[in-house]
Amino acid sequence: MLHKKGFTVIELFLVIALMAILAFMLVANFTGFIGGRRFENCLNRVINFLRYGQEYALTRYDDIWMDVFPEEKRFVLKLSEDKEKEFLLPQGYRMETKLRQIIFERMGGIGVFDRPIKKGEPAATKIVESIKIIDEKNKRIATIQIWGYGGLILSLIHISEPTRQAE
Repeated sequence: MLHKKGFTVIELFLVIALMAILAFMLVANFTGFIGGRRFENCLNRVINFLRYGQEYALTRYDDIWMDVFPEEKRFVLKLSEDKEKEFLLPQGYRMETKLRQIIFERMGGIGVFDRPIKKGEPAATKIVESIKIIDEKNKRIATIQIWGYGGLILSLIHISEPTRQAE
């Protein structure tokens, strides 16, 4: 009987199919990992922008106002009468909040409001308000809570993992 060395076509196709399945699984896990890192980066940038407003008020010894525009996915920090700093959420993210204005007070306090107020206008302040940041592609949601008039100013409460649908 004559024996040839080498692989049959069936063996070759099986190996290629297994390699393709493994490559697909690796790419799927890697893209999920990258999406998670982008979401965490977005959250850190939002929190750092809010902390920047507070630090700016403390170092300048002045009240600093921040407007929140959930529909436009942006925050606007009013540093002075003619100077503003803006933060825009990256594409693919959105926010949900009732919050419309934050006042970082010169003595370290924070006022959070569900409507814009004018300087000098008396307004009842809420103690806690939350901002939900939503990753529309990867279906992740994070809740950032802002605490007024306390030592703990910002806290990241929860990041939900995407739910996997049964196929």
